[in-house]
Order: sequence, then structure tokens, then C-alpha cells
Amino acid sequence: MGQLPPGFQAAARRRRSLVVLLSAISLIALSYLALYTVAGQNIDNLTMEAVAASARWLHLRLGAVSAAVSIPALGAISIGVVAVAIARRRAALAWRALLVVGGANATAQLLKEILPRPELGVGIQLENSYPSGHVTYAAAIAVALIMVAPRGFRSPAALVGWLWTTLMGLMVISQGWHRLADVVGALLIVALWGFASAPAELRPRVQPGLTRAGTYLAAATSAIGVTLFVVSVIIITPEVFAPLSYGEIGEMVEVGTREGVLFSLATLLLLGGLGGLLLNGIDRLSEAR
Repeated sequence: MGQLPPGFQAAARRRRSLVVLLSAISLIALSYLALYTVAGQNIDNLTMEAVAASARWLHLRLGAVSAAVSIPALGAISIGVVAVAIARRRAALAWRALLVVGGANATAQLLKEILPRPELGVGIQLENSYPSGHVTYAAAIAVALIMVAPRGFRSPAALVGWLWTTLMGLMVISQGWHRLADVVGALLIVALWGFASAPAELRPRVQPGLTRAGTYLAAATSAIGVTLFVVSVIIITPEVFAPLSYGEIGEMVEVGTREGVLFSLATLLLLGGLGGLLLNGIDRLSEAR
């Protein structure tokens, strides 16, 4: 590949450092708001119940997605990532990819162990599920695949990983395994490890239009998702600042209610948009200038 131009190296370093810093700050803020505030716990439970109710009403069968994170699947995909890197004679990429997968998953498990979810009188008290290990693994493997993929397959790998990660996020929420913050926290952990570990490589694009389209779509989806989420929270103010029981939460976001529709759409768009920004961002670390 040769020596990278100093200007490209500096720009890539700034971009990576900024994303890592923002991911770390966002993860700290999200952890506090979602776990230790009444409003955060309320919103987390409202989004989970809204998505679960919508999935039941639409007869969605997302549970099958969980097979992608079974023990055999995990081993097969990890071996496949390493095999691709070795076949390309890029052993360093294999180590970087394994670092992302191992580091992100270790971080997720560590946070789940050390961060308690205090009883604030919101809904039914469940043990801490923050952040999601399922989504951490799905997103980390997607990042690893982008890192080791040959030039012609890098952008398609980003799109496939985007779809897989989004479906995994929707699945764990609709099944009641995880809340929205669990999934967003997982994406932030993978962003931190991915941008810290993925190499910046200067090489020509095979599908430049596909890469740009994915980035623009992810940005637009995220913006709309954030807007709908803010609107949803405003609508339930000031109730959101007082502890809501499980029954009250279910009534507020049941199928057909304005709040239920808004929270469901906001969750779908947020997960899709954030996952797309993460994976397209990793893809664009390799970009001709």
C-alpha cells in the first residue's frame, strides 16, 4: 500500500480521535441518564414496551435473528473473519479485527457487571441489562468484516452489517431482552473500539456512490429518529419525570396510541441511523482523496 500522505494521515487521525472521544463522552452520559434517573428509566421502559407491542401487532418474528449469535455462529463468523484476513495475507488486519470484537465484548460485559440499575420505582424491577452483549457482538463482527474485506466488498459488507446490526437491535428490544439504552450503549462501545483500531488506508473506491448514499441515508435517518424521539419525550412531559408503574407504561404506549407509534418509529430510525453511521464511518476510513 505504501506510505500514506501526511495530510491523509493527519485527517484520518483527527476523525478517529474525535469519534472515539465523542463515543466515550456519550457512553458516560447515556449510562448515567438511563440507569440513574427516573426519566431515563421511564423512557427506556416506554420504548421497549412500544416496540414489543408494535412487533406483536405486526406479527414480526424477529426471534430467529438470535440464531446469529448462538455459540456455533459466533465461532464460525469469527473464524471466517480471520480466514479472510489471512487469505489476503493481512495478518495485522486479523489481529485488529479480533481486538475490536474481543475488546468491545469485554467492555460490554465489564460495564454490565459494575454498573448497577438502582430501584427508582419505575416499572418492574429487573436486573441490569446495560449494555447489550448481543448487539455489541453483532456490531463488532460487522466492523471486523469491513476491516478485513477486499476493496470491492468493503462497502457491501458495510451495508450487510448495517442491516444485521439493526435487526439485532430491534430483536432484543421487541423480545423484551434489552431496552433502547442497552442497544445504543453497545453501538457506542463498538464505535469506540472500532475507530480506535481500524486502519486508515488510502485506496480507490470501487463503489463510491454506494458509500456516499449509505452515509447520507444514515445521517438523515438518525436526524429524523432523534427528532421523533425528542417529540415523543416532550409529549409525555411532565409524566416522564415521575416514576411510572408497569401498567401505566403499557397503557401509554399500547398499539394505536400516538405515543406508541412515535416511540416505535423513533426507535427503529435511531437504531438504523446510528448503526449506519458507525459502519459507514468505519468503511470511509479507507477513502481516496
